[in-house]
Amino acid sequence: MDSATSLLESAHDAMARHDWRAALDSFAASDASHPLQPDELEAMSEAAFWSGLAARALECRQRAFTGYLDADRQPEAAEAAVAMCRLHFGQHDTAAAWGWLGRARRLLDDLPECAGHGELAWLEGQLMLLLNSYDQALERSHAVQAIAN
Repeated sequence: MDSATSLLESAHDAMARHDWRAALDSFAASDASHPLQPDELEAMSEAAFWSGLAARALECRQRAFTGYLDADRQPEAAEAAVAMCRLHFGQHDTAAAWGWLGRARRLLDDLPECAGHGELAWLEGQLMLLLNSYDQALERSHAVQAIAN
């Protein structure tokens, strides 16, 4: 087994134990020797987020988004865009968050219903709650339920 594979195994083992910092360190070491695939970048983003490193989480997720687009994996790119929106809202960067929300919507418009549609509807519902638009929030929660069924 090569060192990059060993590092990725270590990263996934650490993720399973919720040892976010160890996971992040292993992902970073693997990425330094062999650029990570988008799925691995998403996991690295999660590890960075739970390690309290929001900027690193954003950077990893954006790389994942770009990787998915480059690989013509639109559903996964849309889900990464939704995650970018959530991360930016968490950082109170509403301009960037709205931009990523629009990007996710545009990607999902051309796709058959998938998990990304559910994630987008859930996020929109949360945003409607924050804006005190309760009827719209309820409508989005029904959309999430319909997509899940």
